[in-house]
Amino acid sequence: MFKKLCVVFMILAAGVSGCGEPIDFYESQPSIFDDESQQDTPSEDKKDSRSDKKKQSLFDYDEEEIQEDTEEYIPAETEIIPVENETNPPVSETNNIPPASALWRDNLSEQDRDSYDRMYNGIMSGSLDILLGKTYTKEELMYIYNCIKQDHPEIFWLDSYYSYTDSGIYFSFVNSINKDNLDEYRNRFEEKIKNILSLVPQDISKYEQIIFIHDYLVQNTEYATDYSSVPYEESQMYYNAYGCIVGNRSVCSGYTAAFQYLMHKIGVECGSVSGFQTSSGQSHIWNYVKYDGDYYWIDVTWDDPICLSDDSSSGTADISHKYFFITSEELLRNHTIVNENEKNLFAPECTSTKYNYMRYFGNFMEDYSFEEFDRRLSESNGKIAVQFGNKDAFVNAVTDLIYNKNISSTKYFSDNNISTYSYISDMEAYTIEFIIN
Repeated sequence: MFKKLCVVFMILAAGVSGCGEPIDFYESQPSIFDDESQQDTPSEDKKDSRSDKKKQSLFDYDEEEIQEDTEEYIPAETEIIPVENETNPPVSETNNIPPASALWRDNLSEQDRDSYDRMYNGIMSGSLDILLGKTYTKEELMYIYNCIKQDHPEIFWLDSYYSYTDSGIYFSFVNSINKDNLDEYRNRFEEKIKNILSLVPQDISKYEQIIFIHDYLVQNTEYATDYSSVPYEESQMYYNAYGCIVGNRSVCSGYTAAFQYLMHKIGVECGSVSGFQTSSGQSHIWNYVKYDGDYYWIDVTWDDPICLSDDSSSGTADISHKYFFITSEELLRNHTIVNENEKNLFAPECTSTKYNYMRYFGNFMEDYSFEEFDRRLSESNGKIAVQFGNKDAFVNAVTDLIYNKNISSTKYFSDNNISTYSYISDMEAYTIEFIIN
């Protein structure tokens, strides 16, 4: 599963430029450097430079309030391999599905909803053998099961394998969980969910609560780069909500599932969409939310950058909002949605910019202006992230501030005798972030 990287360039204010591959905007433009010019994929033994630093957020909370002594488990991706199996015994047909998280169930036929309910209730009761009331093809069965997965990211204890007959389905637990300890894992997970929700301020808007949860996950989750080198039993949980919420180590599917479930808990419509990172082709998954009548994309994983720097005290950003409430046009610059019904049952068209984080909080410039940037840098006290409205504005900003070294001409530099600074540029999000040392 793909994780966005950011490369931090440390620069002497006297005029040493960052190095990397040039961005091919226009032949007449000087070389500028993006945030992925030096690295493609994190090495298995590369440590995240964020490990010992407190991340920054709009909100403050006592991290000790939510610490728990938990074992760390984590998953490796597996393919679904259907195999024939005997018809399974029936399970309870009582529908205990929370209505706020049954959007995909509601789109099924009456008979398929019955099968969904049997499957869901069997899974939630810890049963692995589930008899359905109708004969299904493999494709139909997979569709119903994927509806459950879309609706219920909190189901973390099943692995990717299942067997089926035309009238039933058999699941298996992930290796670290069995019938005897399932309740223990679920209780641990739900207790941590309650602890997180108890930290969410109740006197702020729903929008700010969404930001709080987004920031909490980024601040308290380490992106797992060792999933291919740790034991399989340990790595399984990296891929689900448990790994993100309890284990605090995850890949994109864990971030996505955790965020979706927490959104359901605060009453916000939220789903996930699968695809891949466009330039690399690596698989990826992210969220959408519906807020104030409009849909927005949000990629929590990519808002938790792995900053590759030899100096862990360099002050580089530990949290981003570049992918918080973005449009489809912005998303599709570097995300590709997989057009397969069994994987993506719904992918909204997101056009509203009203609640885009960078715009909403004044970190947005439609066009580049040195004078405006100079003013904002002084007001931000040396740490600034700006998103530009188009590629030309972004190119002009990078060219002027970095390539032509005019960042050194700002009032903040002259007033504070600045000698070094760091920057992160993202040519796809049209953002530049400066951290002045």
